[in-house]
This record gives sequence, C-alpha cells and structure tokens, in this order.
Amino acid sequence: MGQWELAELKDLFIVQPGLYWSRDLRKRKSRGLSGRFFEERGRTEAFEKEWKYAYSKENSADFDGSFPMVSVPVPGFIGLRLALQRNKPELAGTWISDHRSISFDYRNKRTAHIREGRHYVTGIKAGSAKLQSLPHRDFLKAGGQEPWEAARLMLDEQPDYIDLGIPFKD
Repeated sequence: MGQWELAELKDLFIVQPGLYWSRDLRKRKSRGLSGRFFEERGRTEAFEKEWKYAYSKENSADFDGSFPMVSVPVPGFIGLRLALQRNKPELAGTWISDHRSISFDYRNKRTAHIREGRHYVTGIKAGSAKLQSLPHRDFLKAGGQEPWEAARLMLDEQPDYIDLGIPFKD
C-alpha cells in the first residue's frame, strides 16, 4: 500500500481536519480551499490570533463557551444547477465573491476536550450498538435528508483548481 513516514512538527497548528499548517511543512494543507490561500499574508495569523484570544479567556468569567471563528473570502462559480436551486437563473455562469466562516468547533465529530499544557486533546465519539450503518443511497430512500445539498451543488460546479503561480521553492 505504501509507507508511512514519521515527522515531528513542533509548530503544527490545526484548525480542523484538513486545515492545518506548520513552518516545517512544504505546503500548508487545506481541504476545500487552494493551497495558496493560506500563503497570503495574514491568513494563518488571523486563525492563530483568534485561537490565542479564545484560549486566554477560557477560564475567565467572560467565557461564553463558543469556539473561535474566522471569516475568509472564497471566490465561487455559480453554475446553472446552483443558480436554479437558488431561484436566480440570472446568476448562472458568473463568479461571486463569498465569505465562509471557518470554526474551531470540533463537536460534530469529536467528544469534549481536555487541556494538556497549551493544547487540547479531543476524544472519539462513541457509537451505539443500536445504530445501523446504511449505504448512502439506502439512507436517502429511507427518508434521510441530505444536509449538504446546497453545498454539494456549489462545490460540484467549481472548476478544478490549477496553480498557475511559480513553483514552490525551498
């Protein structure tokens, strides 16, 4: 299948699965955004600043239990299906400048955290013996709702990302 390599990254900063960076990584990792997105000045710093602020007030009376969030600009292409889904056919074939709020909230996939030094450690959500796993098609036939239908439409029609910038230099 391949080989795993062990690498220790002393400054790894993780926002959520698929969204992390380190000075020691050749490329910053981001799922759903181009790799160059976080190479723009101030992008990673905005996340780190929000995290430090929330972390510093966690044990204060001001803490409301909410997770830090950063709003980032995201360009998007409106294809015909998405324009029709939004009931705005005049938007078909256009590019929009949108914003996405990216949160540090882990609770939809992980359990409560414990603090270990300057880090948080989360646990795996336990399943139930009564839960039954269904193939996606059967889940929808049984009346299950597709929670991300609008997002899927948006992502389906995005052109593939092609990096036209200069090659990465060490």
